[in-house]
Amino acid sequence: MGEEVELISSLRNSGDIAVSDIICSFFEDQTLIGSRTIKRALEPGEEVSVTGVMWTPRGIGRHTVRFVVDPLSEVSESSEDDNSMEKVFEFYPDLSVGSVQIAESTPLEGTLSSLKVTVENEGNAPLSRGFSVTVTLDSKDGEQLASSGFDHDLNPLRDSSATVTLDFRVPDGGGNRTLYVSVEPLGEDEEKEVSDNTASLEISIRSRDTGRSFGDYVPYIIVLLLFLVVVGAGLYIWKFGLPSAPPPGEEGMPEVETQPEVTVEPDIPMEEEAAPEEEELPAESPVIEMELVPEEEAPISPEEEVLVAEVVEEEFEEGEPSIDEAAVPEV
Repeated sequence: MGEEVELISSLRNSGDIAVSDIICSFFEDQTLIGSRTIKRALEPGEEVSVTGVMWTPRGIGRHTVRFVVDPLSEVSESSEDDNSMEKVFEFYPDLSVGSVQIAESTPLEGTLSSLKVTVENEGNAPLSRGFSVTVTLDSKDGEQLASSGFDHDLNPLRDSSATVTLDFRVPDGGGNRTLYVSVEPLGEDEEKEVSDNTASLEISIRSRDTGRSFGDYVPYIIVLLLFLVVVGAGLYIWKFGLPSAPPPGEEGMPEVETQPEVTVEPDIPMEEEAAPEEEELPAESPVIEMELVPEEEAPISPEEEVLVAEVVEEEFEEGEPSIDEAAVPEV
C-alpha cells in the first residue's frame, strides 16, 4: 500500500461479429482510476489483455476495484450483464513481537532496567501513525511497568521491522516473574491478525534481603586470584632467585651419556708369600716355673697324711721326676 501498482485485466469477444474501439475502465468504488481503448477489431472468440492502468491504494482496509467494458454502452451487444467484474484488495499491517531482551538477567528489585523489543510488520500495508509498546507484569492485563509510542511506519516495501528500548522499574519482591510485552498500532489502523501481538519473558528478580548473587562477585574473585599469583611469584623470586637451567638429565635438558671409567693397572708379578720359617728350639728347653694353686680341698685325716708321705718317698727312691718338674709343659 502507498506504492503505485499496475492493473491488468482481460477482454473476450463472445459474440458473432467483430468489434473495435472498445473502451475499458477501472474504478475504485465509484472513482475512476483509468481507461484504455481497444482500437483494433476484436474477432469473435478472440481475447485480449488490457494493461497500462496504474493505481495507488490509499488507506488501510478493503478496496474494491471494478473493471467495466463499454461503460457508456456505445457498442450494441446481445447481453450487457457480463460487461463488468470486480476484485477486493485488502491492505492491513500485521504487527508482531519478534524478540525481547532484558539488560540484566537477574535485575535487583526497585532498580531501573531496560528492555529491547524488536517489532515486525508481517502485513502488506505500512502504519499511518506508528505503534506503541506496553510492558505488564505477570499477565497481559497485569500491572503496567512501561508504555511508549514510536514513530515508525514499518513499510513492508522498505524497513518492515524496528528495535526499540523501554526503561522500567523492576517490581518489588524477589523470585521468578513474567513480563508481557504487547504491541499495537497507534491511531485507527486496523490489523488483520492480532494473535501474535504479545510475547512473554521470564526473569529472576533479586531481592534486597538476599543481597548480591554469586555472579556479582566473579570479577572481584578473578582480580584477587591474579593479585595472589603475582605476589606469590614475587616472593618466590625474592627468596630463591630466578630459576636456572636444569642440569643434564633433568627435564628440558638433553642427558649426556657418560662412559664408565676404566683404570688400567700395570701387570705386577705377585710374589709368593714366604712360608713362615720354623723356629729352631734351643737344645735345652727352659723350664718355666708355674705356681699351682690347688683348689681348696677338704681336710685330710692323719691316716691319709701318712699314706701320702709313703707314696712320695717311694717315688723319690725310684728316680721319678718331682711333681713340680712333671707339671711343667714343654714349649
